Amino acid sequence: MSIRQLSTELAKNAEDILGERPDNLLEDIKAIRSWIEKQPYLIARDDEQFIVTFLRVCKFRLEETKRRIEAYLTCKQFYSELFRIRPVDWKVLDIVRSGFSCALPEPNPNNGARIIISQFAHFNPQKHKLRDFFKVNFMLFEIMAFEDDVTGVNGLEQVIDLKNCTFQQTLHFDPMDLKKIYHYQEQCVPVRLLRIHIINLRRELQAAYKLANGILPADIPFEILLHEKEEDLYNFIPLESLTDEYGGKNGTKQELIQETEKIFQDHVEYFEKDALLGTNEKLRHESQNFNLQTDFGVDGSFRKLEVD
Repeated sequence: MSIRQLSTELAKNAEDILGERPDNLLEDIKAIRSWIEKQPYLIARDDEQFIVTFLRVCKFRLEETKRRIEAYLTCKQFYSELFRIRPVDWKVLDIVRSGFSCALPEPNPNNGARIIISQFAHFNPQKHKLRDFFKVNFMLFEIMAFEDDVTGVNGLEQVIDLKNCTFQQTLHFDPMDLKKIYHYQEQCVPVRLLRIHIINLRRELQAAYKLANGILPADIPFEILLHEKEEDLYNFIPLESLTDEYGGKNGTKQELIQETEKIFQDHVEYFEKDALLGTNEKLRHESQNFNLQTDFGVDGSFRKLEVD
């Protein structure tokens, strides 16, 4: 099989946490690949690493894996501006070079999760749309999901740092984009997000935070923790596991920016091919309509998935 071999520790976590059984892995992959081949409207990858990534995030529940792959591809088709048409162009690289979002080299020692720090003060509304920053964030999420086994097995923790964010920046916030992003994370992208930590929220931005938080459903499958003091974050992620600008030892900001830029530069072809994935709605079986309001929390509809 063309699947990256896990380290001993990750292999144990995959079995204990995700229910992965090496003896059954090939059979599970074949079952999902066979299902993909029988859905003519899906324009999908069917390589083993792609499939096993979805199996792991769904804890090897086959029907849930099918549903998530279908949702992942359909969301790409209908919200292509955020999740499919994503060339690694000057705009993307400019956001990367700003230091907006970086994955740290060492995982959280408390739970093994990969740490991503996102600093929204780098958003410049004169140069970019806020949507572009969200798009880059999910480009990084997907790269880590498919190519970083720590993320694929142990999951992800994100620190959202709002230090130096201004009220003017929040005026560019689009509630509909937040809904799309939440449902893409919760139902589509193949990564387990364990927690979102929000730090350095200034008092004048609390109304915007409450608005954003009020849009999300009550039963989200990951924690959103608003820390009144930056130091409260250390109860979940040790100080030494953060970057040098926070007083930690987990990489310097400049090194991380350079490494993140290299990651994106190395994935130019990946995102060119990714833009071809999605669905062909003309070939989807006409049965029940899949309602984006009830199933994804946003307006629109598409035909319902037929499960064998």
